[in-house]
Amino acid sequence: MIHSCGEDLNLLSTSIGNVPHSVFDTQIAAAFLEMGYSVSYQALVAKLLNTDLSKDETRSNWLNRPLSKAQLLYAANDVCYLLQLQAMLYEQLDAKGKLSWLKSECKFLVDSVGEVENTSNWQRTYTNISNAWKLDNQGLQYLQALCYWREDTARKRDKPRNWIAKDADLFSIAQHMAVSSECSLEVINSIRLSDKRLLNKYGGQIFKVLEMQNEVSGDTDAQLLTRPLSMSMRAKLKKCQHVVETQSQKHGIAPELLARKKILQNQLLMYKKTGKLLWKGELATWRKEILEPEFIGIYSEA
Repeated sequence: MIHSCGEDLNLLSTSIGNVPHSVFDTQIAAAFLEMGYSVSYQALVAKLLNTDLSKDETRSNWLNRPLSKAQLLYAANDVCYLLQLQAMLYEQLDAKGKLSWLKSECKFLVDSVGEVENTSNWQRTYTNISNAWKLDNQGLQYLQALCYWREDTARKRDKPRNWIAKDADLFSIAQHMAVSSECSLEVINSIRLSDKRLLNKYGGQIFKVLEMQNEVSGDTDAQLLTRPLSMSMRAKLKKCQHVVETQSQKHGIAPELLARKKILQNQLLMYKKTGKLLWKGELATWRKEILEPEFIGIYSEA
């Protein structure tokens, strides 16, 4: 049992080289029961167990040893209610016929860990950056190198990737350097970013990454990038989003859990390339049985 298992599974995979065979994620379970898409552990404990947990130690220094009594209590409280939560959520999911959906979703997350931690896949993370399609080949190579550096740095520092660098800032650096006449630390430091701390903290590393880009990066493929949808495709997307909204209300689940916009866009792009309505990745799970009947009608329209 874990609350919000994603980062914990990644940590287990990288630290001990293994992950649990199965997981019961209390945050996902709550999303299946109309309690919010990403409800916090504290909020869930308060809602189901009528117990208020202190958040005072959340951002305290957890590297200090020994840990304070307040930190030890916080750490204990962070897990000691999981068994009670699991029992209550399990009963509700079973009563509503959603238990198999949760098991399918958690299995998908466990099975996906290997792909996330496969370093060869880090070479393709640049394709997830919005507006990457605007870059020329040089810009894409810079972006690819920067995204790979972020994945590596996030794991070395044990931080979420967006804490290392935001997507928009990596794009801005790649875009600026692609048209710059020189690659120098001075030029890099002159780039205006949304997070001013990025260059102060990592400017030297970013300079080395860009300077050595040809050695670090692999081949880029502009065909993998998400480009703006045509008017007809935007119309299909809007209809699909409406189906997601109505079906999420019908089944009492968070719409973000059923299908996020990015997932729907990717499905549309695959349809554009193949002419087929494909159900891959997370869409191949329990979501297909809910969405496919209405999606078939939408995709069959001219």
